[in-house]
Amino acid sequence: MGGNAVYDDTMNIGPHPECFRDWPSETTLRFGGSQRPKAADGGPLCHPDSTPAIQCVLVNVSVSRSPLRLLVYALLAVPAILLAVDMTISYKWIRAPETTAVVVGQTSDESGEMVDITNDLLTDTGRAERRRDLLFGGVLFVGGVAALGWAFRELARPTLFLIADDSGLVVRVDGVRQPPRRFEWSSIAEVRSGLMEDDGIDVPVLSIRFFDSTDVPHLPAGGISAPPWLHLYAEEWDQPAHQIAALLDLNPPTQRVEEAT
Repeated sequence: MGGNAVYDDTMNIGPHPECFRDWPSETTLRFGGSQRPKAADGGPLCHPDSTPAIQCVLVNVSVSRSPLRLLVYALLAVPAILLAVDMTISYKWIRAPETTAVVVGQTSDESGEMVDITNDLLTDTGRAERRRDLLFGGVLFVGGVAALGWAFRELARPTLFLIADDSGLVVRVDGVRQPPRRFEWSSIAEVRSGLMEDDGIDVPVLSIRFFDSTDVPHLPAGGISAPPWLHLYAEEWDQPAHQIAALLDLNPPTQRVEEAT
């Protein structure tokens, strides 16, 4: 996938960075979606020129594959399995291989007359069709069963693509067979959500900007490396990218610069 990232500032939801200064650290406020945090009186949590009374701090965040998408994958695997069974055994919807009737013996009927006993045998064309059906049917069956098993395994034990806690981000950027990487908050300058165009299709992404470009993975799985940015595709995530960005970007950039220095 390729293209240029297009960002929408309206998708980065959260309190103004000035709201974080000198607030008590033990208070946690969870928020997301299209609504900003509100104070106890129902008004805005703070204004850039006002004195804050509560602090928003990062809450634990974990991101896995969308369960709805996994169910779709499982449903798509069922027709593949049924088609494989049909083209190798039942031949209800798929045309059976070509056969010809061959006399293998004789027997007498009730009137005493001799009648031929025939069996349907595959012709040369029929044998070729049978080999084709076994090949494609086997591939469909194995693929369907594997996809169905993978989907239910992911539903039972989801693979986490991103985890955030007080110490930093854990991101699976080296594939599912490799351990995820941890990035300390002091190395992260900004977290944003946006859209990345690919062949005319806008794909949601979560974009992380690092202070040091060398921290950006060279060939990330499920994303694009564009130092100092790391763009992670969020189309299959169980939470929208803009909600994740709002939860992850609670610490203001000025504070992160101070931590990095």
